[in-house]
Parts: sequence; C-alpha cells; structure tokens
Amino acid sequence: MNRLFLIGAAIWLGAGCGGSPSPEPEPEPISDAGFDVDTTPPPDVDNPQAQLAVARLFPAGDPVARTVACAWASPQLHRADDGEQVIVTSGERVAAFETDSGTPLWDFVLPAPDGEMAYVTGTPLKHEQLLVVAYHTTARTDEARDVGTRRLRHLVAVVDLDTHQLSALFPETLELSAVVPASDGEGDVQFRPSNALARSDVTRGFEAGDTYGRAYVTFGNARDIQPWHGWAFEVDLDAWADSGVDTAQAAVFLVTPESDCGPAGQSGSRERICGGGLWAPSGQLIVQRDGDYDVILASGNGQLDLARRDYANTLMKAGPGLDYTDGCDAEACTGFNPDEPDRACADSCENLFIPRMPRDEPYPVPEDGVCDGLTMYECWQKKDYVGGSTPAYAEIGDKKVLLYPTKDGALYMMDADHLGTYYDRVQLAAICGTREDRCALDWAGMIISQPVVTAVGDDVVVITPTFVPDATHPAGIVAVKLVIQDGEPRFAPYWQVPRFDTAEAIKRFRRHPSRVALGSYEGVDVAWVVEVNKGGKGRLMGIRVWDGTLLIDQEMNGSGTRFTVPLVYDDKVIVSSCPSDFGPSWLEAYRVTLE
Repeated sequence: MNRLFLIGAAIWLGAGCGGSPSPEPEPEPISDAGFDVDTTPPPDVDNPQAQLAVARLFPAGDPVARTVACAWASPQLHRADDGEQVIVTSGERVAAFETDSGTPLWDFVLPAPDGEMAYVTGTPLKHEQLLVVAYHTTARTDEARDVGTRRLRHLVAVVDLDTHQLSALFPETLELSAVVPASDGEGDVQFRPSNALARSDVTRGFEAGDTYGRAYVTFGNARDIQPWHGWAFEVDLDAWADSGVDTAQAAVFLVTPESDCGPAGQSGSRERICGGGLWAPSGQLIVQRDGDYDVILASGNGQLDLARRDYANTLMKAGPGLDYTDGCDAEACTGFNPDEPDRACADSCENLFIPRMPRDEPYPVPEDGVCDGLTMYECWQKKDYVGGSTPAYAEIGDKKVLLYPTKDGALYMMDADHLGTYYDRVQLAAICGTREDRCALDWAGMIISQPVVTAVGDDVVVITPTFVPDATHPAGIVAVKLVIQDGEPRFAPYWQVPRFDTAEAIKRFRRHPSRVALGSYEGVDVAWVVEVNKGGKGRLMGIRVWDGTLLIDQEMNGSGTRFTVPLVYDDKVIVSSCPSDFGPSWLEAYRVTLE
C-alpha cells in the first residue's frame, strides 16, 4: 500500500504517473491513517503531564546581538574560560555574544585577499575551541550582499575561539580547487568558484589515530546556474596541522563529471544535465564506526547515468578519501533508463540508492496536473524536486537504516550497509498545488531538512519538519515510528503538529521552517523548531516528544531563519532571525522553565 500519512478531506491520493496520459482519476480521501497517539505515557517518563513556559532573555527592545549580514549558519555554543558564549558566523565575521543579555563580546574578520571580502553560508565545524569555517569571497563593497553575489574563490580557515584569530596550528587559509577528468575521457571538469556555493554544514569523520579528523565541504550552486555540479572536498585537518596547508586538501569527488552542461549562464534547475548539487543545508551524513566511517552524499537534481558516472538524484555511500564505486551489478544495469530506472539494477547497488516507489506502487500524481503522463523522474525535473536534505541514521532491531527525506514531501528508508536494499517510503506532506490553487513556490518542495531520531520508551521515533506553499494542503512537524513488519523495518504514524485535520495546519508552515533540536527538562523531552515567517513574526515551538503535545508556541521578536538549528542547552533556547536575505540578522534567547 502506498501510505500517505495525511489527514483531512482536502487531501487526496492520485493514481500513478508514467506512460500515456489517462483520464482524471476519481480521488479517494485519505483516512485518519493512525495519527491518534496512545495517551498512556511510556514508563521512563517521570512527569508525563509537565508543562513548560519560556521567558524572553533578549531582545527586550531593539536587538543587541545583531549582525550586518544574514546569519545563514546556526548559532553555536562555546564554553570559554570566562563564561559561555554564543558564536554566530555571518558575512565576513565570526562573532561572540553573551548568552543572557546578547551583549557583543568580540568578533573576528575572516581573511580574504586584497580587494575581496568573506561571506559564509554554511555552519562551521566546531572542535573544542577551534572553528573550521568554509566560506567564499566576493569583491569588497559597502553594499549589502547575499548568496547571489558573484563568488571569486572558496576558502577554509580555522579560527581559535579563545584567541579570536586564526589558530596557531592552522595559520594560513586553504583555497579549494579541483580538476577532474570528464566522463567521456575527453577534457576535464574544473571547479569554478563562481558556479559553486557551500550552503552546507561542515561535517567530519574520524579514522583511528586522528586528532582533528577529516572535514567535508560540499557545494551546489545558487539558482543552479550552468555549468554547475555537486562537489565534495575532503580536508585532512591532521595533515594540515602537522605539515602545513599544502597537504590539507586530501580528496575531491564530483557527482556529475560532465564537461558539456549546455549554455552557460542559464538555470539548469528544470533540466537533467550536469547538476547533482550537494547543497543540503545540514551537510553530508557521517556514520561513524570504530576507526572508520561512511560519508553519505545526498545529491540534488541533474543527470543520472550510471555508465557515465553521473549520480544526480541519488544517495551515495563513500568513505575516507572519497573513493567511490556504486557497487551496482553491471549486467542488471545495462541500458540504464534515467526516466524510469530498472528495479533490478537499483536493487543491486551496494553504495547507491536510486529513489523509486517501493514494491511497484504508483507515484502520487501532483494535483496541479503538471506531471500527468510523466514518470517520477520526469515529474521531478518539472518540479525541481529530489535533493536538498540530509538523511539520518537509525537502528531498529538488528537493522541499520538510513532515513532520507526528499523535496516532494516523502521519507525513504533503506539499508545503511547496502543502499539498494529498500525498505519503505511514506508521504509526509502532500505535493504542493492544485489546478485551482497553484503552488506559490513550485521550486521549494515540501521538505528541506534532516530528520531527528530519538526514542520514546522502546520505540524509535523520527521527527521531520514539512511545509507546503499553497492554501490547500496541511503541513507541520511530523513524527513517525520505526517498526518491524514481516521481518523488515517499516514506517508507522505517530503524531503531527498541528494535526493535519485542523484548519491551523493549512494556515501554518507555508514556508521553509528551521530544523529540529531536542532538549530535556527533568525528564521531559522536547522538540524545538522555529516556524519561520519571512517579513513577519516567526514562532518558537516546543513539542513534547512522547505524545506530540504543543507545550510552547511563542511569538518571536523576528522572523526566524530557515534551515538553521536552534541552539538548545541547559535551560536556554537561542535562535536567529533574518527577515531579509541581505540582512541584518539578530539572536533571540529564551529561558525555559518546567511547571
């Protein structure tokens, strides 16, 4: 059964697409689908009916903890010798603020060549007092800048948060560069700074004996302007500290090694040529094992052709050194069809997950008619769907699984060791738009996030934020459980906030929200998320994990910032607000009390 975990008479499940157009199917209403939570608290919840309250620490009036540029990076906590600090990285600066008042403490201007200035879009990697920052440069200007300002080069710097300058172990900046042989063996593909953007969190894996590990910086592009690709760079921090910056760039991986990307300067977001950007804001998933790790690369829209080593629209499992082979059966994948990948081929792949409907179920047709008569991959091309999110790792029984959300509102589950082993798919949010109510942001999708995995009693729970930019379909925060059915992992419904059978769920979550962060207050586990309201007032929401009760629904001083993670520690929740892509932005801090 193609399960659509939605509620409400306004939600419909269409017939599958593919082949020639068919008459408009008679819609069937989606039933309750089981989102009635058992109100019996799990045995490890000491205070099941506990309530929370929040009090705003700052800003009380005009924001004090302000940055000139939009802070796309999530706020981070640094416990310095003289007290706790909130670290905010935005524009060309790394800045620190006092946690109770927002008072500025210090800032550091990231280095750039003469005539250039830094700009940060991804969250840096924090290691004790060190901050590994990936950023690009633009021409120096006094004008406001955003992610679309022309990029000149891409750099990595390591900042010492105690000395407020470059680390003495890493006194120089690393400039990323790469040239990779093209798929056809003729010519090369060059990393072009102007056509690359590092939106993602910097992530890291450790091999046995590492002190600092290997950091990963990944790239897509702004507005998918051609030629653009998905690039991943591995930075060996131990080699850098031991032998200097010339040894720092250890490896590079290119998702679509194509030299012909069509006319330069045009958007490729609605095409399947080159592309495959690694632009998920939460970065690439690192699955750490004893002395080793996997790097799970989640690529966006673009060209999928196994024979040419093009891996757009997929998940890939690599490791240290970014050496990658898909592990697919060559015979089963002969004559690969990128419009409708062969199931036997996809099932055979050890290190590659090719999204598809499970068990030959039909793809849910978007209600706006744009995909009538198209296959799933042709529909994704029309809609600019697939990538933009990072999978999560979980264990259920003796199974190790990856949980991968896609822009079309679905959550996939596959085996973490053999990615071609496909367990389940659930539609968490309906595809945006109808024939009468066109999607306001038809490129945006319904999920751009990373699921949060937690436990309620013995149950594994997965929490994912969704949004829908229309006036018809519900959206919000959706929790599902992992269960074992017939010996295999499956999804089961748990809770929604707001409930999808309410009018509130059609008014709220119309734009990209923040990611989810977990906090615990005397045994009460809470999921924190910001409902972003660009140009207006966002809302800070605290959801009791064990039953989905909305404990906090606090109007904020500002709009919130999409894709970021709330900073949750002790009794504080700190978030950022950026009402404009150009900035300014500021911090907001709240103290949580248990009632």
